[in-house]
Amino acid sequence: MGICIYYKGVLRAPESIPELISETSDICQTLNWPHEVIDIPEAGNVKGILIQPVEKCETIQLTFLPNGIMFSPFHFMITGQISDEPDWMEKPDWLFTKTQYAGREIHKAIVKLMRYLSNKYFREFEFQDEAGYWESEDDEVLNNRFDRMDFLLDAVGKALDTLHIEPGTPTESVADQIEKLLSGLGLHRKT
Repeated sequence: MGICIYYKGVLRAPESIPELISETSDICQTLNWPHEVIDIPEAGNVKGILIQPVEKCETIQLTFLPNGIMFSPFHFMITGQISDEPDWMEKPDWLFTKTQYAGREIHKAIVKLMRYLSNKYFREFEFQDEAGYWESEDDEVLNNRFDRMDFLLDAVGKALDTLHIEPGTPTESVADQIEKLLSGLGLHRKT
């Protein structure tokens, strides 16, 4: 739970990967954002840059297959397999980054960075922003979404603190108790 961004794309020119990495690394150095350039031959020759603007932000993955398609190396890092999908080299992965705990200003900076890079380097690029800033570029929209999510996270946290579960309680019973608690807050499971 928390505000995330989702993105996928295909580079205009796959040979621009080194330039994109270099320019993004320079931007990260200017912003004091920790980052790591990666080159993983055993994962389909994935190259790119991983960025973690602040400790409370998930990693931004600007990582590509040799044909310029965005591809997450994390699946390989976790499973040792490149992909479960038969056409993994033909379509970009949806990548995501949770920005909720990084804060509004970092979220805005990430959106601006992604917009700049998408305009300069990408032939195809899709971006979904749960805070609405990508679409609106409006601070009020961004602040309202962050305020709402902060309220919900706080309400759920406080509600869960009141829940008393005995050791050995069956998992299904715990899930039922949590669902009842959350529905009391007006949060219902989508079916």
